[in-house]
Parts: sequence; structure tokens; C-alpha cells
Amino acid sequence: MKLETEKYDMEQKEQRQAYDLKELAEREKQVKKQRALKKGLDPTEAEGKHPPKIHVASKFERQVDRRSYGERKDLFTKPLPPPPEVNRVGKIWQPPGYEELESAAPAAAPAAAPAPVPDPYPYEEVAAE
Repeated sequence: MKLETEKYDMEQKEQRQAYDLKELAEREKQVKKQRALKKGLDPTEAEGKHPPKIHVASKFERQVDRRSYGERKDLFTKPLPPPPEVNRVGKIWQPPGYEELESAAPAAAPAAAPAPVPDPYPYEEVAAE
């Protein structure tokens, strides 16, 4: 009878410990999510065992990057600036002040008559005669 009671007690203790471990794991997940939200990270990435990786370098670069860690991190986290307004509209790029020069240019002179083109084989005609 004593062995049965000890067995029952041990089973109850195992069930309590399993429940406690499950509760602690849930609480830890919630704490990690709150920390991620506080830091501005994605909370789904914070659920894992390790913190999320921070992308600070391109795998295609072969030169040593001499920038500081913060500068490299900002390079990959900040959004790219929008392209210049000229390109978004679809206009052809013109240097600044081009319109002023174009409007101030004098009227084009009439085209001159084309110069006669010299014959590339002048001696063939002589030989044919």
C-alpha cells in the first residue's frame, strides 16, 4: 500500500512540474514578444531561442568595410530615398538652366547646300575610255 501511495504522489508531482514548465515557457514567450515590440522588432522573430540576426553586410562585398557598426546597420535598415522627381515623371534629364539657354538661343541659320562628294575612283573612267 505504501508503494502505491508513493507512486500516486510521484505522478501528481510530475503533472504539477509539467504544468509549471508549460506556464513558464508561455510566460517567457510573452516577455520576449514585449521586449521585441519595445525595441521595434518583429515579435514573431523573437519567439525563437536566439535573438534575430541583424543584417549589416552584403554577402557580395569582398572589400573590408571600415564603417562603424551603427553606420552599417543603418545602411540596411533605413529605407532607400526616392529617386529624383525628374525620373518619376518620365522626362528626359536636362542640366539645370537648360531651358533658359534653349529659349535665349538665336534662331537657326538656313541650311547650306551640301558640298559635292569627290569621286573615290577617278582613274577608272580614264582606263575605260
